[in-house]
Amino acid sequence: ACTELQTTPARLMLSVGAIESPRELHMLRFLTEHFPRGTGFSSMSLPAVSALPVADVEAFSIDDVTTTEIDDAFSVRELGDGKVRIGIHIAAPGLGIQRDDAIDAVARERMSTVYMPGDKITMLPDDLVAHFTLAEGGARPAVSLYATLDMNDWSVVATDTVAELVPIAANLRHNDLDEIVTEDNLATGSGEYAH
Repeated sequence: ACTELQTTPARLMLSVGAIESPRELHMLRFLTEHFPRGTGFSSMSLPAVSALPVADVEAFSIDDVTTTEIDDAFSVRELGDGKVRIGIHIAAPGLGIQRDDAIDAVARERMSTVYMPGDKITMLPDDLVAHFTLAEGGARPAVSLYATLDMNDWSVVATDTVAELVPIAANLRHNDLDEIVTEDNLATGSGEYAH
């Protein structure tokens, strides 16, 4: 049929409806090459995380409304004497993964989440991601970088990095903040900003 119509197999399959769209064709080729055993995961238990100190912060994240994997958050704490401590908190699922366990094997095989417009193929199972995501209302394992700043000139006075459980007070969303954090509010110093 391809010879008679002088076309490629892919174009022929698209023209007769055997393949729905060029996107589906490219996706099938990609999955065949990179995920020959499928994109699902075998069953595995959620890891326990060794005892970690609980941070004395109220961290918050700022993400798009569609973000489901919240992997970073921030905290701001005034220390007095014109100093402030800024925390940058990164979700740390690695704290619950042991070398050569089932999760390690999956992570080593996949190496990354695959992002594409409107979809993604996660590196780790959804329940494991949910276990470590920095969702509000709980204390989650994270690696935190703290920088103590002098508010007079914003110089860095000290830094510290620690693995800890970080209490997540809020998951803020850009679409909600757009109405509050405006150029006018920033210029006039008005507006109520959480955290």
